[in-house]
Amino acid sequence: MSTTEPAYQLLREENERLRARRGRCDKHKDMAGPSLYHDCCESERLRELCREQADENERLRGRCERLGGAVKAVEALIADSYGVAGLHLNGDAAPWDTLRTGGYFEDWLKDFDAALDAMEGGG
Repeated sequence: MSTTEPAYQLLREENERLRARRGRCDKHKDMAGPSLYHDCCESERLRELCREQADENERLRGRCERLGGAVKAVEALIADSYGVAGLHLNGDAAPWDTLRTGGYFEDWLKDFDAALDAMEGGG
């Protein structure tokens, strides 16, 4: 599992919870008419929950931005260097292309590549 996956998973779970809450409000609207729907959606508890959700979403957005910054920093390091010296303990440098997806030792950085792909909209 990549280091960014838990943050993305939290966002997905939060999105599902919000959808479920909206569905419950829509059910009230359908069952009791617009006035109960209005009362339900205007309750102080619902406003409090919405504030909590907004705060949590903001916290998760910040976390995702920091994780994205870390992934971009590693990407820049990879672009500006040949590989990792001493990785195989035989005196040879391990070129990045052997450590990335499709390389002989791709397990080393497959989660990094998946995170980079997700950031670019591919995953």
